[in-house]
Amino acid sequence: MKSIVILFFIFASTILWAEENDSDNNYWQCHAEDNKQTNWTIKNKYKLVASNKALEECKKESEKPLSCNVNDDECNYFSANDEEKSPPNNKNELWKCLALDQNSDSWDSSPNRSQDEAAINAKINCQKESKNPDSCYINLLTCKNINDN
Repeated sequence: MKSIVILFFIFASTILWAEENDSDNNYWQCHAEDNKQTNWTIKNKYKLVASNKALEECKKESEKPLSCNVNDDECNYFSANDEEKSPPNNKNELWKCLALDQNSDSWDSSPNRSQDEAAINAKINCQKESKNPDSCYINLLTCKNINDN
């Protein structure tokens, strides 16, 4: 029980830290669209979150929710001065993350060009292999940037 409380504290403090450090104005802007060309635009610090939330909004509000889609080409990265620029990830960067369960067993992700995708991959690996798949979680502090050269 004590380890679960500690793990929860680490997880909660990571979320609070991320929210406090969201003050920079660099963000991804993604668009979802239905077959009536109605557009939903979401901005977020993370591309995957912006994309998923845009799709979620489209599915909630569209008259034809099954027609909703997000095209990755419609996700743009903006810097602090609202100018579109290249995404922050260098093409040579690779990320690897770790997921844990309540038994403190751990699972690595495969190397990925996106930190978000590496984190999701680690959690999926944990959920597939863990004896307690519902307890799997990721702390982004366990993600490491590795180079492929």
